[in-house]
Amino acid sequence: MDANPDMKRLYEEEEVAREVIDNALTLEGMVRQTGTHAAGVVIGDCDLTQYIPLTRDDHGNVITQYEMEPLGDIGMLKMDFLGLKTLTVIHDALRLIEESTGEKLDALKLPMDDPKTFQLLNRAQNIGVFQVESPGMRRTCLGFNIESIDDIIALIALYRPGPMDLIPEYLKRKKGEVKFEYEHPLLEQVSGDTYGIMIYQEQVMAAARVLAGYTLGEADLLRRAMGKKKIEEMNKQRATFIEGCEKTNGIPPKKAGEIFDLLEKFAGYGFNKSHSAAYGLISYQTAYLKANYPVQFMAALLSNELDNTDKIALFVDEAKQMGVKVLPPSVNASELTFSVGPKEIRYGLAAIKNVGEGAARAVVEARNQGGVFESLDDFCQRVEFKAINRKTIESLVRAGAFDDIEQNRARIFAQIERALAQASSLARDKESGQGMLLMESPPEPKGKKRKPSVVEEMDDWPVRQRLDGEKELLGFYVTGHPVDEFEQELRAFRTLDLGEAEEEAHDSPARVAGVLCSKEVRLTKDQRPYARIILEDRTGRIEITMFNEAYQKYGNLLEVGAPLIIAGFMDRSQEDQAKMLAQIITPLEEACESMIREVYICLEREACSGMKFSELQRMVSLHKGNKPLCLQIPGPEGGWAVIEAAEEFSVSSAFPVLRELRSCFGPHSVRLRAKPMPEMSRRRSYPKKTSHPAAEWAGERQREKVDRADFTGIVDFDETGHGHHGREWISLCPAFAGLHRADGT
Repeated sequence: MDANPDMKRLYEEEEVAREVIDNALTLEGMVRQTGTHAAGVVIGDCDLTQYIPLTRDDHGNVITQYEMEPLGDIGMLKMDFLGLKTLTVIHDALRLIEESTGEKLDALKLPMDDPKTFQLLNRAQNIGVFQVESPGMRRTCLGFNIESIDDIIALIALYRPGPMDLIPEYLKRKKGEVKFEYEHPLLEQVSGDTYGIMIYQEQVMAAARVLAGYTLGEADLLRRAMGKKKIEEMNKQRATFIEGCEKTNGIPPKKAGEIFDLLEKFAGYGFNKSHSAAYGLISYQTAYLKANYPVQFMAALLSNELDNTDKIALFVDEAKQMGVKVLPPSVNASELTFSVGPKEIRYGLAAIKNVGEGAARAVVEARNQGGVFESLDDFCQRVEFKAINRKTIESLVRAGAFDDIEQNRARIFAQIERALAQASSLARDKESGQGMLLMESPPEPKGKKRKPSVVEEMDDWPVRQRLDGEKELLGFYVTGHPVDEFEQELRAFRTLDLGEAEEEAHDSPARVAGVLCSKEVRLTKDQRPYARIILEDRTGRIEITMFNEAYQKYGNLLEVGAPLIIAGFMDRSQEDQAKMLAQIITPLEEACESMIREVYICLEREACSGMKFSELQRMVSLHKGNKPLCLQIPGPEGGWAVIEAAEEFSVSSAFPVLRELRSCFGPHSVRLRAKPMPEMSRRRSYPKKTSHPAAEWAGERQREKVDRADFTGIVDFDETGHGHHGREWISLCPAFAGLHRADGT
């Protein structure tokens, strides 16, 4: 009111305004609401009421009336006891290990030098491993060369805003690629194990003690002052530090000032080592269990994410990548949560969407008491009627949990209402003590042919409908994948598997191939349409944006379920979330005719003569085209020989022709070599994401994979930079001493 004459006049002249402002002045400065730290505990040496006022929160819990800062100022000890789900995962994994193998492990007594654990981390196979499972962390692990628990502790401390910029320098020093000197010889005992880079707050405290003679308490005050950047306190500490350095070790004031500046810089982002070590230990424990007991560990992970189908899909895919088979849910085999067998995990009933723990428990109890279910009627009559409903059973059927009773999901789905009605009637009769008053229908007379019912003649759902149900309710596809129908053709055009999109740099060109899962058309501020679509292949999915120009050109191709080849640029403008910006979209059938360079037919040696070869000659003559034909034949001592056929045997690469060739010679007999991606220009600017310090290390690791003939996930190793898919061409390795591009890579 002092600054605004209009408001002051309003206050003086209008009664309602004066009443509102008077009340506001009364409330101003008061505590609006209280909050409680999720894991904070205040500890004292006697009854806390001797030092601080207490109260109760809305739930009746005792809390302090002081905030965090005043509590510290009066000497209270504040501890955060974090409730980590990971601890439950470790506990569950140890229980499953004991139940399935008889081994009783203690998480605190695991060997701390296990090579398999460090190999897993260095392969960046970190999904599910505490603190190091994010895409950025996985990229960093690729080049970190983890050899001990100390490396894990350092990694956790370094991978944060600020110190992350030091990772490249830290790794160069760790690998001996650069020489470095300490600001003072005494600092070697402080930061020698981190190669002269102070990454822990404790190192700053130790430096103050060693160089300037600080006590432990004084060093902690210095750490606090540096971390909170209190200027007045820092000026006092600088004078004390310089004086202490000269008095304790004869360090000149100028040099002591330089060291203080260095400590201040490190303290600004230094991490508490005791915190990092505790996290590092849990990271090691989870990595150890994953490396040595993958089935039990992955089952424990899955069981702790029952309500999160996205996480379940991620962990199921990871289990498959590790060679662990994930069996579909079954009312006759599944337990409440995920259960384990030899190299396999059975999907838990409670993890199926819309089923829930109560219904799943009722199913398991009924099966344990009366044996396996023989039919839907048997299921509905034996499972506690109040625990299940129509939606529960529909979800079980659509998820495939009744497949071992009836393979035709449409048929059993159509019987749910009748089976529930009959079970309800039986339950009412049972409660009233009447039992069944009518006998079952008499059997059909012998010799009389019974006419099948409408339900019995019902066709099963289309493959796509079955798969959509599995994806919706389980988070992943069980009996197949929408891409399966086109996978052999699609893989020729990819330069990137969608499961590896997180490894790609911002703005890098890529060509992906998969099936369109969904599309959403929106309008820009100036009312121009653009689209966001989801493309999926067997390894993952990605969100792709089509701006107005691309949408106007290719929007008519966006049909859900359509196989598409999309070329564009990676968009990493959002942290740890890879997306793509589309430039060129080509339907699969068109791509097969316009984008194929060569057609390869893979034949066994014995098929190079006789009927098979004659059939090949006949089909080639029927489907002449302009694509060179190459025959790929196993070599006598391993590897493959590739024979390029004469120009007169050029063949068509039309989609129907490829299908016919595969039906004759086998699903994996035809491979395609695509043309390189066309040049694409960026026609608008997008926000640039700072490149991740780990980006260059990923390339090093890929080259190492080639050196050891592991082409899994490497697509572009031929001379064009595009074409063959690594998993299909592993057998080439023994035939070559090495593979090099023209530029020497």
